[in-house]
Amino acid sequence: MTRAQAALVGLVVLWAAPACRKPAPVDGAATDAAGTSSVSSPAVTHGAAANPPSAATLPCRVIGITGKVSALIVGTTPGHGGAPLLYPGADVPSSTWLDLGEAAKITAKDPRTTRETTFFGPALIRACVHQEEESWIASGSFESAPGAGETLGAEEWVISPFGVVRYGAAGLTLIVSAKEGVVTKATLRLDRGTAYLATARDAHAAPWKVTPLHPPDSGDPKADDAGADAGSNDGDAASWARIDAPTQVVLTFAQTDATANARAAAALADCQRAATTAKSIAVSLAEPNAPVGALTARHVTARRLAHVTCAVAELRAAALPHGEQGALLESVREATARWKSAAP
Repeated sequence: MTRAQAALVGLVVLWAAPACRKPAPVDGAATDAAGTSSVSSPAVTHGAAANPPSAATLPCRVIGITGKVSALIVGTTPGHGGAPLLYPGADVPSSTWLDLGEAAKITAKDPRTTRETTFFGPALIRACVHQEEESWIASGSFESAPGAGETLGAEEWVISPFGVVRYGAAGLTLIVSAKEGVVTKATLRLDRGTAYLATARDAHAAPWKVTPLHPPDSGDPKADDAGADAGSNDGDAASWARIDAPTQVVLTFAQTDATANARAAAALADCQRAATTAKSIAVSLAEPNAPVGALTARHVTARRLAHVTCAVAELRAAALPHGEQGALLESVREATARWKSAAP
């Protein structure tokens, strides 16, 4: 087990559709690579038929799983994580880290866009984070295929130790490589479509020149510029680099001798500054005679920046050994709650 895998406490071993335990039928489940048969549609109760859930509230579903997949839950007693059994048709545990063994694979499908995301082991990942189209890859491989229900603005965000890539209708692969348990690089391959890449402050992208995200140093929205509008696809080169297929980008750390703890602490500092700025702009918006138009645009950008920096910070902190992650994780989650509470 690598350092990253040992970091997350509460190991519950999950196997793909065990023969001794037949899963409840789930509509739309697909046959996986191991030959698990498709399952039929379930019987619908009277209450469910009267009030069927909308696609906007449905969780992602597992549509294929092979090999050994383990649920790693922070802050739980080993063996008592309460993680659900994974099988084709099961809900994807959106708040749980998954450890994929050698040659393991799991595919998730979003009910809103029908986009499919596949993770290949060995890997340490989170899928459909907070039931959103967001995937976290601490190590391992990720592959995404466009769905038939994608709409304008329906983006997938992929978080890695090096930053974030976001895209709509695109096909891409991201491989986060580790050597002896230490992450060394990430390779992003865009096969079709367009994606946007934002690197962390201490990361480097080649061959593309990508400007790292630099959160402002103070929380004064009148003194600091929260950056270009990351919500648009144009005019935001200060934060995001546009990548058009076919392209391959290699991401590395600018300082190869920095420790994982130092990188997590640096990411936390960026997260805290970005969260403070987002909160400050929200407070300014509530003031009498506030320039609402200008501040609203900056607030959207500041929240997007806080989202990026805090997700990278939490991913790095969670991948540390258990004894080293506690204070950092607590701090980054406090910062995350701060920017999320700064809602318009």
